[in-house]
Amino acid sequence: MSNIASIAAGLLTGLISPQQHSHGDPTNDEQYVLETMNRARFDPFGEGLRLGIDPREGLEPAEAERVGRRPPLAFNLALLEAARAHSRDMHRRSFFDHVNPDLLDPGMRAANAGYFGSRVGENIAAGSNPALHSSAQLHDLLVIDATVEGRGHRKHILDVSATDPPVYREVGIGYAAFPEPNAKGFRAFLTEEFGRRSVGPFLLGVVFHDANRNGFYDPGEGIPGVEIRHDRGSSWAATSSSGGYACSVGTHGTVTVTPSGGGVPWPASVVKKARLEGENVKVDFTTSDASDTDSDGMPDAWETRYGFNPGVSSDADLDSDGDEMTNLEEFQYSTAPNDPASRLGSAPAAPPFTPAPADSGDEDSSCGSGGLDLLLVLAVLLARRHRRIVY
Repeated sequence: MSNIASIAAGLLTGLISPQQHSHGDPTNDEQYVLETMNRARFDPFGEGLRLGIDPREGLEPAEAERVGRRPPLAFNLALLEAARAHSRDMHRRSFFDHVNPDLLDPGMRAANAGYFGSRVGENIAAGSNPALHSSAQLHDLLVIDATVEGRGHRKHILDVSATDPPVYREVGIGYAAFPEPNAKGFRAFLTEEFGRRSVGPFLLGVVFHDANRNGFYDPGEGIPGVEIRHDRGSSWAATSSSGGYACSVGTHGTVTVTPSGGGVPWPASVVKKARLEGENVKVDFTTSDASDTDSDGMPDAWETRYGFNPGVSSDADLDSDGDEMTNLEEFQYSTAPNDPASRLGSAPAAPPFTPAPADSGDEDSSCGSGGLDLLLVLAVLLARRHRRIVY
């Protein structure tokens, strides 16, 4: 082969070889907030039940009608850095606002970090006591949004507006807690930066060891260094220190996702799938997925959970709940094999809703959380250079 041909072949290989995508290195706290946020977007009514609210409460009628399932959000490195920097800056310079003392708003700060989106939104929260205002607790308060007129924080998280379609695709979460309060008395800060660009959609998820067996990621359970490969795009990812990952994916068809490495003996038989419809999709793995005695593609722990025999492979082809999905497909698509209502693409029906009388809001966006502990929350949306602040 000539030198020119060799160079051309090398360039072509470089162009078509899968490229590793990095979403940064979120902390355990930041990864947990993302998992909680995506859980709320997947099932806002279930999240409302957990928090003791109806997610439609406090919204305008047209907005309330739009509350429903939304695609998950993927971490973005630039938004992650912008969110972290703003949380640190609010402590260091003792301010609480979307516009910093240098007159930079969220869109400007995101751009300075390298993120240029058609939409940028931001939630911020601060507390005086990290023991009461952990990242998870501050995020829950943003979802509840009690006494905050318009429920702007909740609308960002659930991607709700009266007229616009869902707009967000990426997010950065920056949580910081300090041993000493700033001049305003605050020690814990949470910034959530939302954005959307023309890039994407993304395949995202988390790989974790479910130590407490609650079926959900908790801080410290993430498995780093797991390679995530798929068959609908040229991008792949390795899980970060908190166990999360994200990489670009195609817009249609079915994506098959395969884990490897990270010190986990993943069997070749175990893969997961998701249907692509032009937006982000989420595929998680747990270490319990790494044991498949009968090599039928259904992990032993999952088979035991649903009453199947981990030593009998023939049950993979059965349709136990008669929903036209085999038991193997139920595992691969993360649906329940014993519930015909749990099928691919299904979403829980919205429960009946009776709007409560509108409250007057809280003009300075602050409220007490008991005793001397203080809390501040504020939300802002920037849309195509048009700024709208929601208090």
